[in-house]
Amino acid sequence: MQHRLTMVYWKGEQFWLGKLLEHPEIMTQGGTLEALEENLKDAYRMMVWEDSTRRLRDERDRFVKRRELIRQLEWACCILVRHGARHEIYHNPANNPYRATMMLMTI
Repeated sequence: MQHRLTMVYWKGEQFWLGKLLEHPEIMTQGGTLEALEENLKDAYRMMVWEDSTRRLRDERDRFVKRRELIRQLEWACCILVRHGARHEIYHNPANNPYRATMMLMTI
């Protein structure tokens, strides 16, 4: 997948300096304009890669937490009452038999 980004650059005392207009937090330098362009591409790739791995890690952690919660509910003798596309309802028979104990929702 290719992205079209705008490079803003200027000549410093020793190096070419530049940043991406769409991502001003990405700023770097290079000995030549070509080196500056490559450095900006690398910085952008690193930012995108870190962002995507963070999102994958967050998804994994959320799944692990959900699995652990379900394990705890089953350990407490809660039973699954209903499984929906985006929710699950557990109930503890020791409590009121018609009252839901826990509703897990997928967001």
